[in-house]
Amino acid sequence: MTAVTTRTIRIAAALTFCLGFTRLADVPLLAGAAARVTCADCPVLSVNPQASRPLGRAANSTPCRVQTRNGLPLPDPKCTPGAINPTVTLAVLGDRSFRTGCLRNCATTQRDWSATYRRYGIQHPKGNSGRNQICELDHLVPLEMGGADTIENIWPQCGPAIFQTQTPPRDPLTPNFQRQVFSMRHSGKIIHAAFLLACLIALPTITHAETITGRVVRVLDGDTVAILTPQKEQVRVRLAEIDAPEKNQPFGMSAKKMLSDLIFARDVSVVKIDTDRYGRTVGRIYQGQTDVNLEMVKAGGAWAYTKYLTDSTFRTAEDAARAGKRGLWALQEDQRIPPWEWRKQQRAGIPSHSVEKVWRKSRSSARWIQ
Repeated sequence: MTAVTTRTIRIAAALTFCLGFTRLADVPLLAGAAARVTCADCPVLSVNPQASRPLGRAANSTPCRVQTRNGLPLPDPKCTPGAINPTVTLAVLGDRSFRTGCLRNCATTQRDWSATYRRYGIQHPKGNSGRNQICELDHLVPLEMGGADTIENIWPQCGPAIFQTQTPPRDPLTPNFQRQVFSMRHSGKIIHAAFLLACLIALPTITHAETITGRVVRVLDGDTVAILTPQKEQVRVRLAEIDAPEKNQPFGMSAKKMLSDLIFARDVSVVKIDTDRYGRTVGRIYQGQTDVNLEMVKAGGAWAYTKYLTDSTFRTAEDAARAGKRGLWALQEDQRIPPWEWRKQQRAGIPSHSVEKVWRKSRSSARWIQ
């Protein structure tokens, strides 16, 4: 069994554990409650519907298939590792005005939905609504538990057994959890609610997501730092999801300074995602409530690293930085060379002062990828 498969099973087990310890009297589902709120008019202003913290890396080019364990359908862990929305905190879930409509269909588009069906080898059904609905894009981590509405967390469920009524039952966990959440909000059972919602906060730990804490003692460039842990161990961390300019290319030293201004000599936490071939920890760095990786892209200090991108929020942040001409996006167009292209030219033996000329030529021939 792979580590990713094990993580998926742990997620399901963690959700079941949370529900089992907080079982309340069954009450009618408040039908349509989520439909009255959308991400455009969500009353909880602290919720960012596009925020996502993936619980693993999705293999976007890998064919996917729905799996079955103990009679229950599960997504392919290589393709749908799950993701939580870090802005949906304990306080948010306890807010009576919060609805899943604050998240639903906010971070993904029709194009993403169709792509998800294609990856799972399922034809996107037409007229898929009401009594004619035979498929749905479900969330591995339910939105009611703060799951993200991003491609790492959605997967298709199809079949007549799933949709037997006009209000189709979802997966076995979601409706029961939803009934309990609404019951707790409107019955004042705060102790039960607190325990149940605490399970959300503990979910990354339950699923064995490793977190490293320490102080940043060195900033090597715009996407790599060294952290000194409380055990006096120095850990080199490569910021996930982003790629900053190399130090010897335009804006390279400026990107390094931007990252230094954010976290040098400060205490941070790192949610580890992977270890790269150089032995560096690849992860998301947080300084307090600030997502440092995302801040670098928002400020124009780095590109969204398209080759390894698992969180669509970074693409949105890059588009906004480009439109606002922030950071590297204020450079002349022929100086905005993606770092992966810069490294490729360097490996080919092209001197640094000639890379821009080669880049202009390649762009004019339409043989480049932004």
